[in-house]
Amino acid sequence: IRNPQIEGIVITEDIPYGKEMLKKLLCLNRLQEKEHVEMETRCLLSEIWLLLYREIQENGVSGIPVDSQDKERILSMMTYIHQHYPESITLEGIASSAGVSKRECLRCFKKNLDRTPFDYLLSYRLQRACEILTDTDHQITEVALETGLGNCAHFGKVFKNEYGMSPGRYRKESSAAKE
Repeated sequence: IRNPQIEGIVITEDIPYGKEMLKKLLCLNRLQEKEHVEMETRCLLSEIWLLLYREIQENGVSGIPVDSQDKERILSMMTYIHQHYPESITLEGIASSAGVSKRECLRCFKKNLDRTPFDYLLSYRLQRACEILTDTDHQITEVALETGLGNCAHFGKVFKNEYGMSPGRYRKESSAAKE
């Protein structure tokens, strides 16, 4: 926690503890929609910290070292993506938001987030789509357009690829979990 050389740790389903941790984080996110969940929240956060701690003890975890210049660039580019995700975004647009070349933009994302800017953009769009699916009754086509994911067929394909289910099924399961 106190290592100043590590700004963050990327958690993906590819790493041993990643899938379980991501499930717990999703559960934590859904839990916050209910009232009086302080104790459950605390328990889930403790379980998440314990998973991370055990993984570090057993295998070590390589964090993401970020120098201050890269940190500012990444924050600028991520902010740009967050503000413009429904629009058609280009690599040039992302790069210019931080005052860097397209090549430097790619290098900075790969080095610091271990992904491309477009992988990050897709992931962010899908996260926003999940929120809209859970919190509104917008049609699936509307959600696709609102998040910049194009037409319904493309949206359904990338959504299922990421979450293993259709957007409609995700909405139904989210609604059931709320009840």
